[in-house]
Order: sequence, then structure tokens, then C-alpha cells
Amino acid sequence: MATTYKLTYYNLRARGEPTRLAFAYAGVEYDDVRIPFDPKGEEWLALKHSGRCPFGLIPILEVEGVTLCQSMAILRFVAKRHGLMPSNDLQQAKADMFAEGVYDLENEIVRAMFPADPTQQKALMEKFNRESLPRQTKYFEKILEQNPKDEVYCVGNKLSFADICFFSFYNAYIAKGQLDPPVVLKDCPRLAALYKKVRDEPKIKEWIEKRPETAL
Repeated sequence: MATTYKLTYYNLRARGEPTRLAFAYAGVEYDDVRIPFDPKGEEWLALKHSGRCPFGLIPILEVEGVTLCQSMAILRFVAKRHGLMPSNDLQQAKADMFAEGVYDLENEIVRAMFPADPTQQKALMEKFNRESLPRQTKYFEKILEQNPKDEVYCVGNKLSFADICFFSFYNAYIAKGQLDPPVVLKDCPRLAALYKKVRDEPKIKEWIEKRPETAL
């Protein structure tokens, strides 16, 4: 009997999209459950208080009677099962390093987008776009510059979860779902090439074309 997967997240790309992209690339069917993005909405509150969310957060992935949470843990689990994990420990560590750097940047933009004091949102987003985003993007570019010139991916010659993590962040938060590389990658040729490489993977491209249009 085939394994069944149930991924539950908001009707957004954001933290749920890397796993959706991984499933798409691997050709794995799953139940893509989406709830409205409303912290006070009935669907979210019912789910939150149902006991199904180990930390009271989503995304969650239900598989074989187990519920997993934390977006990076879910992504790595899917990567290990479906051929998106680098082949040795050192490459895995490098992929983890890159993906965690992306996750740090995602946490920062989320704090700017949804600050405790809403009146600070504009200033925080301006600072993020002026300082944090270009600085971290240059760090990512320098990491890729250390790879051989014929290697497009983060690690080796094969797509990994780190590449998906990178593409998903820049596509969802910076490019707003648009297919062209965002302007911040203009002076980062290795990152721009990676963005296009992931985007143009046939199964990922197919998913992007049919996925629901969302605000984020």
C-alpha cells in the first residue's frame, strides 16, 4: 500500500511551499489541505485547539500515523525519502548551512511583515530590503562562487532540498510568485542561474503553472 501524505498549511506559499515543491519534483501525490490565512479564523482556531499541531503551529505533515511539524523538519523528511538529500555527510551539512541561512532570512522578513506594532511595518520592511536582503543575498552568492563553474546547484550536480528552499523563498517573498528572478539577484549570476534552474525543472514548472494564486 502506497504511503499517504497530508500537508496542512495556510492558503499561502510561504512556509508550506518548499514541501509542495519537493513533492512536485519527486512526483509524489499528497493531500494539499489549505486553510484561510486568518489568525482569528474559525478553521485555524479549530485546528490549533484540536491537538493535531504538536507546537500549535502549521505546516504539519501527517504520515503513517505520525504528525510532523516545523517546516524545515518536514522538508528534510520529504527530501530524505524522495531523493532530494545530498549523497554524503559533508554535502548534507553544506546544504543544511545554505537552507538554514535562507530560513534565517525568512524569519526576518516575517517579523518585518507582521510586527507586534503594525505602525512599524513600513520602516521594518524598508530596512529589510535596504540592508538584510542584499547582505544575505551576497553571502549566498559567495557560497556558490566556491563551487566549480559547471555546478549550478548548491551542492554537487543534483537538485537538493537546499535549492528548493532558496527558490521558494525568493519566489514567494521577493518575486511575489513571478517567474523571472527578482531584481536583487541582478548582480548575482550564480544565484540567478540557480533560480532559473529550479524554476525550469519540468515537474516544478508544471506545479507553478497550476498552483493556486495566493497573496504570498
